[in-house]
Amino acid sequence: MVKLSLVIVNFNTKLLLKQCLESIYQNLGNMEHEIFVVDNNSSDQSLLMIKENFPGVLLIENKENFGFAKANNQAIQKARGQYLLLLNSDTIVLPGTLNIMIDFMDTNPEVGVLGAKLVDQDLNLQTSCRYFPTLFTVLSQFFGLSAMFPKSKIFGRYDMGYWDHNQIRNVDCVPATSLLVRKKVVQEVGLLDENYFMYFEDTDWCYRITRAGWKVVFLPNAKVIHLGGASAAESSRGLFYDRTITRELFNSLFYYFRKFHGGFSVLILRIFIPLSLVMRMLKWIFALMFHRINEKEFSYKIRSFSQMIKYCLTTR
Repeated sequence: MVKLSLVIVNFNTKLLLKQCLESIYQNLGNMEHEIFVVDNNSSDQSLLMIKENFPGVLLIENKENFGFAKANNQAIQKARGQYLLLLNSDTIVLPGTLNIMIDFMDTNPEVGVLGAKLVDQDLNLQTSCRYFPTLFTVLSQFFGLSAMFPKSKIFGRYDMGYWDHNQIRNVDCVPATSLLVRKKVVQEVGLLDENYFMYFEDTDWCYRITRAGWKVVFLPNAKVIHLGGASAAESSRGLFYDRTITRELFNSLFYYFRKFHGGFSVLILRIFIPLSLVMRMLKWIFALMFHRINEKEFSYKIRSFSQMIKYCLTTR
């Protein structure tokens, strides 16, 4: 019987993917497993790298970029494991993590989803679990309040910045950067919602799973290095405000709120998010006037925020 099915979606992240797969194989030991890589039409010779270096990987080759949710679902439907582990291609699984996670799930049958502690290359904590988003927490982020008060239980609530992440804890959701789920849960609740191209598909999944009565748990002694947006940077040349990324962020945000909170919540977001961005643009104008930033940086920020306002107002 296959104990663990690992699923990685790849899009032009050959070097990161190689590093990720190497870390997985160093962790597996004698565990019965299968590894799926779903490639979303990469052009960087990722497929050749996999075939030459990891012949045991089960490769699904897409002829177009289907996005994160649909690509994961392709592998999830084929997976035979008792547990499924979704991993980003820009992750490195640290020693012992896979066994720690599987052992915890084996001894806690009420847990449907398990998340590892995400850290950067220097082992500093990254966002590893969250509360479900609300209008207040989303707007706190866009108005910059969560960045100003990250450890506040009010403004820092969404990312749980007030908590040290050193205890096992029931949480609302964990990111699909490293998300372990029971196959039984998937069969009961269903696949990832493919209306999300990228972003919020994991939040949606955890929401449905918790509503079905399963627990979502954060496990701090299971650790995964997350290179933090490196997969997006490698595939989009490092442009944080890449048009596709910005558009899909708002598509997913609005779809999530429309699905679970109704159309009025989306209207509120469409009004207040642009307002928050205009206020931040005014801040950069004053910064330029007082020579706190140069014209090149100012121009980039204004174009970026203008683009965000455009997509906020025009996406579906």
